[in-house]
Amino acid sequence: MQLGRFLSKGQKPQERAGGRAFQRGRRAGEGARFCGAPHEVRHPRRADLAAHHGDRSGQQPRGIRNREIVAQEIARAENELEIQELRILTDTRQAFYDVLVAQRRVDLQRELLRIGEEASKMADSLFAAKEASRVDVVQARLEVQQARIAQRAAANRHQASWRHLAAVIGRPEVEPVPLQGDLRVAVPNFDWDETLGRLWRSSPEITAVVADIDRARSTVARARVEPVPDVTVQGIVQKDHSIHSTDGALQVTIPFPIFNRNQGGIRQAYAEQLAAEKELERLELDLQRRLAGAFEKYSTAKARVEQYDADILPLANESLELT
Repeated sequence: MQLGRFLSKGQKPQERAGGRAFQRGRRAGEGARFCGAPHEVRHPRRADLAAHHGDRSGQQPRGIRNREIVAQEIARAENELEIQELRILTDTRQAFYDVLVAQRRVDLQRELLRIGEEASKMADSLFAAKEASRVDVVQARLEVQQARIAQRAAANRHQASWRHLAAVIGRPEVEPVPLQGDLRVAVPNFDWDETLGRLWRSSPEITAVVADIDRARSTVARARVEPVPDVTVQGIVQKDHSIHSTDGALQVTIPFPIFNRNQGGIRQAYAEQLAAEKELERLELDLQRRLAGAFEKYSTAKARVEQYDADILPLANESLELT
């Protein structure tokens, strides 16, 4: 739809042609042929207005300026498409890793349940040999029941994560299958200032708003030169059959914008440009706000992984070996 508007803008004005004939009494009448077309005058005032506002588009024909505006709208639509593609890609990645984590949690809970059941059997044997108390037996059985509950919760979480992934990729009929992936990859290091700057530079949301600003500036340039009128030139050839004479005439029409100088359109265009520029400021702050929440989760998860690798997992392995 936008491409069609783009192609329709900037075309030359349509020429007009016609004719008329009339008769005087019983004598042969007169016949006339005419043709003409609107002509956009390269008025010096248009160039002055454009130079005054630092915009070269005011020196271009209206059709070219219209094409520039539509081209910015096409760029905005393309940026919106890129935003949707990135959202789908991000949602798919997140859903994939949610399933991968849930799958790994099911395996770990299954292993913990196996260890708990073996510990419970050992406690029963020690109680039968009178080397353990009844409290040890009850405690071991309680831990087995807790492990079963955790294993069931992990299985439910895995099923829910898989259903979410199937919905994201648009394949709700897909049955759960084991996913291949590595959760032990090195956690990358991100710097706040560098990440924020890269987000501002590469975000398609920012690019879309910049396209809106460019379109608004082109609209302002067009609105300011709109009052400068175009000249309509019309040539007429007339033949009088009664006297066998042919006459010609040239008609020039120039509108004078005395009362309507497009004041409202200019103010509206400036207001849209100001709104687009403020929208860019708002979007930059909003991206910073969203990044702050994501960066906090990243920093917390990174610190947790490092502590697990350095302290918790070695102690857990040592405890399991001693048991």
